[in-house]
Amino acid sequence: MEGVIQKEAAEKERQITMSGVMRTPELKGEFMKRHVTMKDIASEAEVSVATVSLVLSGKSGTRVSVETVRKIQEIAERLNYQPDINAQLLKGKDSSIVGLIIPNITNHFYSEMTKGVMDEGKANGYNVILFNSDNQLAAETFAAQTLSSMRVAGVIICGIYEAGEKEDTILKKLKKSGIQVVKIDRCDFEGTWPCVTIDNYQAAYSCVQMLYSQGHRKIALIASRWSLNIINDRERGYRQAMKDLGLKVTEDMIYRTDSFDFIDEAADRLAEEVRKDIDRYTAVLVIPGDLLAVECISYWKRRGIRIPEDISVMGFDNIYMGSIMEPSLTTIDQPKYEMGKEAMKLLLALMNEQEPEKKKIVFPHQIIIRGSTKEIKEISET
Repeated sequence: MEGVIQKEAAEKERQITMSGVMRTPELKGEFMKRHVTMKDIASEAEVSVATVSLVLSGKSGTRVSVETVRKIQEIAERLNYQPDINAQLLKGKDSSIVGLIIPNITNHFYSEMTKGVMDEGKANGYNVILFNSDNQLAAETFAAQTLSSMRVAGVIICGIYEAGEKEDTILKKLKKSGIQVVKIDRCDFEGTWPCVTIDNYQAAYSCVQMLYSQGHRKIALIASRWSLNIINDRERGYRQAMKDLGLKVTEDMIYRTDSFDFIDEAADRLAEEVRKDIDRYTAVLVIPGDLLAVECISYWKRRGIRIPEDISVMGFDNIYMGSIMEPSLTTIDQPKYEMGKEAMKLLLALMNEQEPEKKKIVFPHQIIIRGSTKEIKEISET
């Protein structure tokens, strides 16, 4: 008996090896083994392939009866028909796919922005393929090459740190391939690529002005060691505002993170650096973003530092996490969702060979005052 069972098992294994797929009793018919085509649907519906094409493309109008339309749609759904995008491209049809490259999918800022891109794309008949570059040039290059090989209609990109001319080369290759490109958030404010962003220089300048209005005169800055145009602009805004308000800035007042991730041990090391000097300041502005500000506040609270009683903290971005923490985070609001939608609208105009009214769209920022900052009664001018 045991030998019979082993023989049957061996025969089943041989069949699996030969066919590459094991038949499932519930999935009947040859359609379960391969990609379903319009020809398959036409055969079962007893109509022409042309009729199926008209129905599935939504162009049947009054040329096909309501009953036939319903029959074709039911068969297509039952057989799980999926259009062959590559075949459509080979026939010269325009792609309905747009690529989106972001640097950090775990940052809430980019998830809100991505939703804006996807919602606007869906409303206009486009699907969005998302790539996470993880702030790595090699990953960004791979994403661009993949999207180019797919012949997507356009690409929206939020670039990486310190890419400079290398990233510019990537974008030029996409454009040379006939793919329209729009930059979002991480844009060179004086650059030539179509982009959607805010005025980061002015936003940081406004942060210092707000803290100054609350009585703060000793304002530290958390910045970065790596070069990124928007972070550089924010630091310039901080420095200029401090100068214009007659406040002294020394290099030891600026604390720099060397990590691309804001939720690892590097964030704790940075928070500890500031903690050692915390008695020197009444406020700290965190320009890499709210995610790092949240991590710093969490670290300081665990070590007995009260926010904002011992020090006021201001972030940048206005992510959801900052609004529900205790105390809630004072920050700069960037309209992330709206920026995503506008980037898609700009890309659509370029893909349709329309001349957009503006190729550089600068959204207004807004200061959101919450519980992590407080007014100081006694103001020291030193």
